[in-house]
Parts: sequence; C-alpha cells; structure tokens
Amino acid sequence: MWDGNGKVIGVRLRDDKGAKWSVSGSKNGLFVPMGMEPQRPAWLVEGATDAAAGLSLGLYTIGRPAATGGEEHLHKLLGRQRAVIVADADKPGLDGARRLAAVLSCPTAILVLPAKDLRAFVLADGTKAMLDAMLRSVIWKRP
Repeated sequence: MWDGNGKVIGVRLRDDKGAKWSVSGSKNGLFVPMGMEPQRPAWLVEGATDAAAGLSLGLYTIGRPAATGGEEHLHKLLGRQRAVIVADADKPGLDGARRLAAVLSCPTAILVLPAKDLRAFVLADGTKAMLDAMLRSVIWKRP
C-alpha cells in the first residue's frame, strides 16, 4: 500500500480462501498500479481486487483501503487530475463515494455500476467500452 507521495507504507496479504490481513506495522494506503503511466481520468475503486479488475480492462485504477479511507493520500496523489469514483452498490460504498467526492480538489464523477462492484462487473463480462458509455452519462462535479 502506498501513500500519496509514492512511498510504500504497508503490505496487505490475502489467502486462497479470501481472508485478508496486513503485515505487522503496515498502515492503510492506496493500491496504485506500478509500471503503468498515469492516465486521465483516474478510476478510484474500493480495495485491491477492484483495482486489479480495473487494470485488467486497461484502466488506470487506484484502490482505496475500504469504502472510507485513503482520502488524504488521494488528495496528494491526484492533485487536479480528473477522477471517476466507482461506488460499490451498497450504502457504505455510496456514502464513501460521496464523502470522497466532497474532499477531493479535482473534478470527480461518481459511477454506480449494474453490479456490486468493479470486480463483479468484470466477472459478468463487463467491458471498458461499457464503462466508457456509462461515463458519458454522469455529471462531473467541479471543486
């Protein structure tokens, strides 16, 4: 996990049964794609598996540690870059997306998918073209 300045601040692990934990001494941070040039917009999702799902579609996807959290790191990392906040389709996900949009100082759009989250969308054969089509119908909030 990374902070907003590009420093590793934690390591999260997951076993083959889905249990996850952080290495002792880790702090919550962002799951940022390595070796990929930043793209616009940045796609902000909840968790490492949603970030991996976005990367599988070729999106510059940054994962937050949970529905809330990571705001200060994202604020530093993104600056004024446009960001699509992909909200998990549940109350914590929607509330977290709204809170994040309110604190970022960049143009944001909240996208709610016809699936629980981006990972489920990709598993249901969702495509980048579908996301691009949905993104054309959202309202962008300017800071």
